[in-house]
Amino acid sequence: MTLRELLARHDLLAYAEAFEAQGIPLEDCAALTDEDLKATVGMARYTDRKRFREAVATMPGAAPSPADALSGATRISPSSTATPTSELAGATRVQPNGPTPTGSSLPGPT
Repeated sequence: MTLRELLARHDLLAYAEAFEAQGIPLEDCAALTDEDLKATVGMARYTDRKRFREAVATMPGAAPSPADALSGATRISPSSTATPTSELAGATRVQPNGPTPTGSSLPGPT
């Protein structure tokens, strides 16, 4: 399948000349970001960009787009990285005037 055929199949043929003028091959299309599509080929409408990304994703052997790669990233919740309070029991708090052992009272205003 050629890029022109892909664009025609998804009602995006109006952009074929812009892709050709920029020398963008079909195999590079999966790596194009929204900004690339807007700035390089003039694909200003969100619905056109979305339809283009969906078309590229259906190609055999298509690599995930940068956005797809990020959306599948593993997220770490704050609770999974928190330090247990039992490990903080003897910790030292650093104050502007130096460290103060946990549990001691801080000097009040004078």
